[in-house]
Amino acid sequence: MNNQTTEQNTSGQHQKKVSFTREEIRKRYWAKNRVRLLEKDKTCPRRIKSLRVSNWKKRGVIGDLDVLYTNYLVSTNCACCNKEYKDRRDKCLDHDHITGSFRAFLCRGCNSFDRHLKKLEVKE
Repeated sequence: MNNQTTEQNTSGQHQKKVSFTREEIRKRYWAKNRVRLLEKDKTCPRRIKSLRVSNWKKRGVIGDLDVLYTNYLVSTNCACCNKEYKDRRDKCLDHDHITGSFRAFLCRGCNSFDRHLKKLEVKE
């Protein structure tokens, strides 16, 4: 299906009809609005959840990921050192790399070292 537009010159006379396919219109729109669309995509809650959950799946986390995501959102402190998260990048999901089971939500510092394993095993 073609969309047709008529271009006018400065005197108001019609020059020629130009036809665009849907694909061409889509590409033009994307090129013109790319930055705005990408910024909008970063703030969409459904998109953020989708990216986070798919990332966990790629890393091998098993279980009910919707419940994990809900718990992830309400988690405010590290399960190991009990420090409050500075920002969203500081919050990590810790899981067993062999079984894929979830262990805890940790800050980036605690997730980088194995010291949290001993503390988490004692708490359980």
